[in-house]
Amino acid sequence: MNSDPELDRLVAEKVMGWTVESQHGENLTAYNNGRLVCRSEVRDDKRRIDFTPFTDIAHAWEVVEKMHGYKFILEKSPYYEGYCYVTFTQEGRSDAGTRLRGEANEPTAQRAICVAALMAMWCTL
Repeated sequence: MNSDPELDRLVAEKVMGWTVESQHGENLTAYNNGRLVCRSEVRDDKRRIDFTPFTDIAHAWEVVEKMHGYKFILEKSPYYEGYCYVTFTQEGRSDAGTRLRGEANEPTAQRAICVAALMAMWCTL
């Protein structure tokens, strides 16, 4: 399954907290032969190329680690009929004291992780 550069960009910006820049330093989406170039706001000297969490499980685990830093807990159910169900939950963040949650049911674990992380981050707005 091919990665979608726009979805990878969303994860880089909204979950990882990176800015996506062009070769000239503007805050624009930039691709180098389809590869996303990101700059971490915390470590300006570090550059990431080929951040493709929707297809690369190692990059998806970086998303999980980042979500743990936001106090989200990963819960995964076994594959069912070819799909992976993943949730990220966070206790005590809503007004009613209920759990905030992002969930996804996708054909691969890495896609499920990314979609659930994006949904969870959207719930925190």
